[in-house]
Formats: sequence, C-alpha cells, structure tokens
Amino acid sequence: MELLREYRKWYITTSTAYGSRWHNTGFLFFQERSGYEGMPMNPDSVNIWLRSFSKRHELGHINPHAFRHTMASLLLHGKQLCGFFVVAYIY
Repeated sequence: MELLREYRKWYITTSTAYGSRWHNTGFLFFQERSGYEGMPMNPDSVNIWLRSFSKRHELGHINPHAFRHTMASLLLHGKQLCGFFVVAYIY
C-alpha cells in the first residue's frame, strides 16, 4: 500500500507540474511526451521497454502476459512477494 501512496503523490506532482497541458484522463500509466501529457500510454511501450531491458541484461524474450501468470501462481501458492505474503482465496 505504501508504494501506491508514493505513486499517487508522484502522479499528483507530475500532473500539477504540467498545468494546462495535462490531459486528465485518469489513466495509471500515461505519456509524458509534449502534446500528449496524461494521455494513455501506447500498449507497445511496454513491449519495447521489455525488449530493451532483456537485451541490456542478456535475457531471453519476456512476454508481458507472463507477469499475469506469475502473479496467479504466487497467489495460488501463497508465496512471499516484496516482504508480503500473497494469498488468494478460491471459492
């Protein structure tokens, strides 16, 4: 929760700094390019960033969808993540 509070502070500071240029779309992930401040981030941005990250760290291809499966596995098995135990209740 603390990470979300920190992100919210950063989001408010960032959006305020852009003033009238800020497009208040409410998106969690947004562009900061001139003329597009606050607009939704292009979905390809994640793929491009992961491709660059993988090359820089000599890793294989990382598919963003894999993070969803990883989180589901952590939830299913109640694994510890960042100091917190992740638990899911399946009904």
